[in-house]
Amino acid sequence: MNALSNRCVRQLFHYKKALLPFATKFAYVETRRALSGAALVQVSPKNIQPYLKLMRIDKPTGFWLLYWPCTWSIALSATPGSLPDLKMLALFGAGSILMRSAGCIVNDIFDKNYDRMYSQMFCVSLLPFYVKVERTQSRPLASGELSNRQALSVLAVLLSGSLAILLQFSWFSVAVGASSLFLVVVYPLAKRYTYWPQFVLGLTSNWGVFIAWSHLCPNTLLTVIPLYTATVLYTATYDTIYSHQVLYLLLSCSNKTSFTSLMLGTTRFEELAKELRKIWKILNIKFRIWMISNTASESP
Repeated sequence: MNALSNRCVRQLFHYKKALLPFATKFAYVETRRALSGAALVQVSPKNIQPYLKLMRIDKPTGFWLLYWPCTWSIALSATPGSLPDLKMLALFGAGSILMRSAGCIVNDIFDKNYDRMYSQMFCVSLLPFYVKVERTQSRPLASGELSNRQALSVLAVLLSGSLAILLQFSWFSVAVGASSLFLVVVYPLAKRYTYWPQFVLGLTSNWGVFIAWSHLCPNTLLTVIPLYTATVLYTATYDTIYSHQVLYLLLSCSNKTSFTSLMLGTTRFEELAKELRKIWKILNIKFRIWMISNTASESP
């Protein structure tokens, strides 16, 4: 027994030495990953951090989700055989950062009381345990770090910067872009009075598709509706997945969630996933047949 234990100790020591370089490498990778938006907020001065959190600088994923549909519209509206306009890509990149931050501030102002309520302990009747949500209680408005007046001041600066970028486009694009403010205000209300907030979010966050197309191809604006519809469904899909993760918490408050989330909460998810997979296979096959037939008909 002693010989066996000594052998095990020697093997563990050998494995530790062998794995040490890999552990060092992984630690270096984690250090590099730490250079993110959250790390940028942490190294910023203390008096600026609440403003950066209010603008969601520590959560940059939303910027990309707002920017990608714009790039798709710019790429599809480009002249065949040429690259997308780099100036347009840069302007929409900056505009996505400003408008996403502005939208988050509007959302936080409307949901200030709800966010405070989420920070308390909930006894959900559907679950046999208590649940605590820490995601919203750290928001600057809900925690009291910033006042509504300070948030409105930041919002005014962001909207001014967005307007400066929007004025670089045609007047038709300016009118299209200005109309998106209505959706920005409606989205927080849709979470309270409708069961379709994810679709309203999709309509709002993908409005850049129309702005880009109206500037580059103003005479064919209706042709971009399929792209806009696809991006709306794309947004509704990933936001429904997210809302399903906190479904019981949303139901415990008077906050509404989407009908699709309610369906996921009352239906066996595995069966639903199988049915969606079958539908996707059928649509994929039909799409391939359609593409091949069009290619064959257009070939000389």
